[in-house]
Amino acid sequence: MRLSRLTLTAVAALMALTVMTAPSTPSAAATDDEIATAFNEADLNGDGFLEIDEYVSFMVHLFASLDEDRDGFLVAKDVPEASDKRFALFDRNNDGKISLGEGVGGKVVEFFDADVNNDGVMSLAELLDFENNSKVS
Repeated sequence: MRLSRLTLTAVAALMALTVMTAPSTPSAAATDDEIATAFNEADLNGDGFLEIDEYVSFMVHLFASLDEDRDGFLVAKDVPEASDKRFALFDRNNDGKISLGEGVGGKVVEFFDADVNNDGVMSLAELLDFENNSKVS
């Protein structure tokens, strides 16, 4: 899976749906259309829902695309659009870098938080609602 620059921008929300691309200013926030684009790219089987395996796969690929020096960690320069506060949410051991486990682990928790009807999959509506109601600056 190769992620386009548009998708990486869209992921800003599929992740605000994380540190991995969360904007640090409201003006940089991804639009609903950008979130939908990222959602559709992550929906590998095209059923209109994200299963946890699709979500994790997308996050792993996103992590790899952001890890420009391929050292297995994200540091602040890898995600300049993430605020210090958002970065710290994922840097669980406070070592100044985010491992794949830290980055994806935090996103798995968010997946289940966003799945408000507890059916084990995330709809675009659930994602949009989650993103619009859980902004961290």
